[in-house]
Amino acid sequence: GQHACGQAEAALPVQVLPQAALHHRAHGVTTVQDWQREWAARGVAGAPVVALLFYRSHLQAGNTDVFDAVADALLDAGLCPVPLAVSSLKEPICREVLQRLCDDHAVALVLNTTAFSVASLDNA
Repeated sequence: GQHACGQAEAALPVQVLPQAALHHRAHGVTTVQDWQREWAARGVAGAPVVALLFYRSHLQAGNTDVFDAVADALLDAGLCPVPLAVSSLKEPICREVLQRLCDDHAVALVLNTTAFSVASLDNA
């Protein structure tokens, strides 16, 4: 089989990710229902929902430990995190997914870890 960079472990198969996707450390790309089960298991169901936005490139690279830690800290604080990986908030589909998430799940706070150009604010 194929191996990455001469390593003994086989490379994982290519996975196409949507422009915006919910993330859960135990499930990878996931659904709100997986998070609702987590909220119930942690005793925070019904608490304020917090959307945690981060760039999809982190998800693609497997660089999600920091976002998983923030989600855990939010759970520990009695909140309901929903980590959302987006390719760019300049893309209409990403804004639509975020808006739908906020509307459908009464998101009380959006923590945005993505960056944007101040020059583009008028066009956003």
